[in-house]
Amino acid sequence: MFGRKFAFGVNYWASENATRMWRNFDANAIENDFIALKKAGVKWLRIFPLWNEFQPIKELTTWVGKSLEVVYEDEAPLDDTPEGVAGVSPVMMDRLETVMNLCRKYGFKVDLAIFTGFMSSMNYIPRLLESKNVFTDPIALMWEQKYVKYIVTRFANHSALGGWDLGNECSVMRTIKEDVPAQYSWSLMVANAIRVIDKEHPVISGLDTLSTKTITPENTEGWQLLEHAECVDILTTHPYPIFRQPLDKINTMRPIIHTAAENSLFEDITGKPCFIEETGSIGYQTCSLDSEADFIRGDMLSAYLHGCHGYFWWCAFDQGDIDFAPYKYNNIGSDYGLMMGDRWEKPATDEARRLMTVISQYELPKFERNAVCVVPLNLRNGPSLAANVMCLATQNDIGVRYCSASKELPEGKLYIVPSIEGNGALHRNDVENLKEKARSGATVYISMGSGFLRMFPELSGMDIISRESPAKPLTVNIDGIDLPVNPAYVYHVSDIRGEVLAEFSDKTPAIVCRKFGNGKIIISLFSVESQVARLKGAFDRIDAPHYYKVYELIAKKAGLKPAFYTDNIYVCAKEHKIDEKRSIVSLMNYSDSEQKYTVSSTTGYTVKKTLYGLLNGKLGKNDAVIFEVEKY
Repeated sequence: MFGRKFAFGVNYWASENATRMWRNFDANAIENDFIALKKAGVKWLRIFPLWNEFQPIKELTTWVGKSLEVVYEDEAPLDDTPEGVAGVSPVMMDRLETVMNLCRKYGFKVDLAIFTGFMSSMNYIPRLLESKNVFTDPIALMWEQKYVKYIVTRFANHSALGGWDLGNECSVMRTIKEDVPAQYSWSLMVANAIRVIDKEHPVISGLDTLSTKTITPENTEGWQLLEHAECVDILTTHPYPIFRQPLDKINTMRPIIHTAAENSLFEDITGKPCFIEETGSIGYQTCSLDSEADFIRGDMLSAYLHGCHGYFWWCAFDQGDIDFAPYKYNNIGSDYGLMMGDRWEKPATDEARRLMTVISQYELPKFERNAVCVVPLNLRNGPSLAANVMCLATQNDIGVRYCSASKELPEGKLYIVPSIEGNGALHRNDVENLKEKARSGATVYISMGSGFLRMFPELSGMDIISRESPAKPLTVNIDGIDLPVNPAYVYHVSDIRGEVLAEFSDKTPAIVCRKFGNGKIIISLFSVESQVARLKGAFDRIDAPHYYKVYELIAKKAGLKPAFYTDNIYVCAKEHKIDEKRSIVSLMNYSDSEQKYTVSSTTGYTVKKTLYGLLNGKLGKNDAVIFEVEKY
């Protein structure tokens, strides 16, 4: 879809009319919007044909509600033209074609959101279907397929089209949270209806969030990741900081890393490409114009360095002065545009344009990832935990990939299994697979929440007498530093066949390590990943406990030393290998203040050229330096 280089786009509503752009259509105003967006460096637009306006159908009924016929909203009959058969508005489709032609004129590619039945907390469902569940009702499914058939047939060959989006956060149009087969059936129905006509353009998810609990059939909530990924070609994330990581300042490590971590989690687990389809500051209660610019710089750079395929801002223009629904009551639907409502540029506009003039030129090789985060099967809030794992690893310059515990484990030197909760985190075969990795020479690290882990004495090397919840708060000492922790249980043991790497302040074991074949198994009797998830400012406050020390200890025991690393936990290094002799190295400052650093390497190297930034021992807030090296 995006080609070989990082794609930058915006979610587009007209600056003057927003969601009323189709009914109050002004092609000249839209063209002026496009001129401004092209100047800002935007390459992609996500465009939203409102479903109720593009398929404006209702039902006429008679005695006791008996159906007479389906007609247009003005009660004009549906004729036998392609538009009438599909129940679509010829006027609206012509307006969409005008917009697509303008996109072609100004060089934009379009992510077209077919079922825009939900937008900014309001539904836009055709009147015929308002009382029906649009995912399961047979009448709804029939008219949806007619709609898809028409719109895809009409625009499949348009040169501005980049891909077909199922729609805007379709999962919240109606609820089928517990009905995974219905989720699968609807997604596949729409995707296949597109593919029958257009095999060239990808089918894009368009969904906000997907549950990694798809990996287990127990207690499903939300739309399920693996099932949904089977249906589409490209997955999407909408990782707004105020929803995903609201405890931290917007332009600090965890909100910024979460963007890349959620994208990587979905892509790694499913094998389907994923991009950041929506994100943004959501207005100036969370930031200023300047700190918003810092955020977009850091967030885009981090996404780029982590190998994300694209980054779309929400949205093109501010909407805070609009007084009709949904904006009049939706308080987060306000001044969150890349540009102001009158098309004036913001500092964020300038930052995005400046970045794209450089990073759009280079396709970075994937960064080295020698640690594997094995996602437990019943993990709640998977993206959040994935982000905390990535933060802890990134502070130690360790690259992480994700995989499901139920899938084949990729090769790695270190396997991180975070936060065992409940009864079904790992099945027997999953534990056996981890044991085999340890026998073959890898280090397997498992952190315990309140859950059960089969073969626990064998894995931990502990002969257990009893366990109990601690009576008071505890600390664990690592490298001379006391870290506050909240273990679900402490263990009383008669013997430990291995090494105690750390103790709790009550003198019970906290982290134990035992040799296992040619490798090691490390069990932490507390979950540092859950600990940091509950802590405000865990990765940016000066007074935050140094929980990164846990991963530093684990990496040391695993013999894991990144090829390039720094002496500053906020300035994080990645190696992007070109070949055995050449690499691109990136250093990213994840803090909201300037940081000094020294970069070191396990090998000798010379710097051949700098691609972005200055390699001078200091980095501005939320900024990076990217340079090419030759090893010797």
